[in-house]
Amino acid sequence: MSSLSQRFNDLSPVSRVALIAAILIPVIIVIALLVLADPAPPAAVEVDTVAFNRALAEGDAFFAQNNLAEALVSYDKAAQANPVSPAPAVKRGTVYLAQGDPDRALAEYNAAIEMDGTYALAYFQIGELLKSQGDINGALEQYRRTLRVDPAYADAYIQIGGTYQDSGDIASAEENFNLALTAAVNDPRARASAITRLGNLESLQGNTDRAIARYQEAQQEDPQFVGSYLQLGQVYLAEEQMDQALEQFSAAVDLSPVNAEAQ
Repeated sequence: MSSLSQRFNDLSPVSRVALIAAILIPVIIVIALLVLADPAPPAAVEVDTVAFNRALAEGDAFFAQNNLAEALVSYDKAAQANPVSPAPAVKRGTVYLAQGDPDRALAEYNAAIEMDGTYALAYFQIGELLKSQGDINGALEQYRRTLRVDPAYADAYIQIGGTYQDSGDIASAEENFNLALTAAVNDPRARASAITRLGNLESLQGNTDRAIARYQEAQQEDPQFVGSYLQLGQVYLAEEQMDQALEQFSAAVDLSPVNAEAQ
């Protein structure tokens, strides 16, 4: 030991520094790697699932009643109960859009995507926003992004099909409505919507009996889907079958008293 000490003392000051550095640097590197490999776990986010679901449901109920201010309050409560869920942001965006504030709505949708890039509804709602502004190409891109995130998102197929229908491309519209029908295996509302859209295509082509059959099929699929009653009522009205038309429109009002078209 004294021999090593003597040898160290015999070194020049520069050599001593170099030797110490050669010993310490690898040790420092190892310590740094250990620290980086085992970072401190992030603080756990507290989630109150019961309060979250209750607040979302309350917000949806207020929104259905067109009580937008209270809907926002409820969605804010939902965000507080579950800070990591993108759902409240999308819900708030929908309220802002209903209030005529598309910029604020878009900010909420983008915030939801930042929280969860796989949240298909956020992309879909951006598509709805762009469609409402007349940006059809932008809307189509968002609907397709929705499907890239969730290939079974039936409403995206329905909206794409509707765009093709508006442009007169009946074949492509029918293809997308059928894709929606396939995707919505466990979603009666989406299936009823897709079947109703297929009925609309039949009506456009003058196939009244086939259109009526489609609308009735949609009602069997989901008796709560208002659109099928409205469309069937319109067909009966065009055929001057007033009693049947009134029956369908009355059913639509019973299902959705606040639906302006039904009224």
